[in-house]
Amino acid sequence: MRVPRVRSRPMSENKTQYTIAVIPGDGIGKEVTPWAQQALEKAAGDATQFTYVDFDLGAERYLRDGEILPDEDLERIKGTDAILLGAVGDPRVKAGVLERGLLLKLRFALDQYVNLRPSKLYKGVTSPLAEPGEIDFVVVREGTEGLYCGAGGAIRKGTEHEVATEVSINTAYGVERVVRYAFDLAMKRRKHVTLVHKKNVLVNAGDMWQRIVDKVWWAAWAIPRPAASTRSTNTRRCSSRSTDPRPTSQARASRTRPPPSCRRPCCCATLDSTTPPRGSTPRSRPTSRSLAPPHVPPRKWAATSWPASDMGRATPAVHRGSAVD
Repeated sequence: MRVPRVRSRPMSENKTQYTIAVIPGDGIGKEVTPWAQQALEKAAGDATQFTYVDFDLGAERYLRDGEILPDEDLERIKGTDAILLGAVGDPRVKAGVLERGLLLKLRFALDQYVNLRPSKLYKGVTSPLAEPGEIDFVVVREGTEGLYCGAGGAIRKGTEHEVATEVSINTAYGVERVVRYAFDLAMKRRKHVTLVHKKNVLVNAGDMWQRIVDKVWWAAWAIPRPAASTRSTNTRRCSSRSTDPRPTSQARASRTRPPPSCRRPCCCATLDSTTPPRGSTPRSRPTSRSLAPPHVPPRKWAATSWPASDMGRATPAVHRGSAVD
């Protein structure tokens, strides 16, 4: 059993202490990891102190001992505050062996469900793009579901009748926690979320992602539901029209949709007889109203979310496509 090497500077009571598991891995990972540690210390400043625990994991150990990520090392990694990993992969090892045995084993054991990819072009850095403009966004990807589950296989391998499958597994629980993470992150940035999907081909998983994004978005909008009405229409009138409270026959006939001049979602809204009573659904999480659409919300109520078809016409802040900027 190999004991990881611990490196630290003299402790100071006035500094915040963090223990970092360092896995240089393979290839260029061994070159960039020491520089990443220097950059980390420079960015943290004098108020933070790091203790580094080095782990010999990667292709060299696998070829030497046949071990990828022993349980003892995994338990020690769980006791640290963060992981600094260089790179994993070696042409001497079959593709997928190290990636699934080390990267995905760590990911599932620690439930690292968010794959976060910041993308920012700093001043003074040359871009391969001719006119890059401002580049500052964050890609939020699912890290423990989809194709990462490893569901699939091959039969009649190596023959002309070979069949190979890779199954993408998506759960509502897993999708929603990734979507909520993206929205929470967006609220700290520019309050803008873009869903990148392939729903026109991945009609099952893509549709679930779209519906969950719509549901979380409407919850973030946090506009109270209107009270139930025993009538199929509401006689409230828009301030942009006549102030005469008596509805005419023409007004009754056209009340099923708001007038074009009315842009506020709180006026001229027609209540369907299917509108739920007040308090029948939990209150939405109050956040910013900057996500509210400029049009009247859909009039049909659903138990968990508004129809995706209506959301497409009334959702300028949630673009089809999850990236956060």
